[in-house]
Amino acid sequence: MNKKLLLTLATITALALPSFAAKTEKEGKKEHAGGIVKSVNAESHTLTVARGKKDKTETYKVGKDVDLSKVKTGEMVKLKVSDDNVVQEITPFEKKKKDK
Repeated sequence: MNKKLLLTLATITALALPSFAAKTEKEGKKEHAGGIVKSVNAESHTLTVARGKKDKTETYKVGKDVDLSKVKTGEMVKLKVSDDNVVQEITPFEKKKKDK
């Protein structure tokens, strides 16, 4: 009886560990950020945005393949940021229209 229970528990553990490990690995997960553009520096490829009620600013490095020429100061944007805090994509923020 004890051997069957031990064998069952060992099998369940062996099957569960790979799926748990796969969930904890980082695979370049991207996070979203955004706010109001405060400054754009095309030479150094950086972007400063303000967010929150206190307009906390944060400066991001921007990937070399991201076009900063279309980003304007004062514009609300959404950012796709990689694990190493580099902006991979910038999109204008569009407010959802409420249905009446």
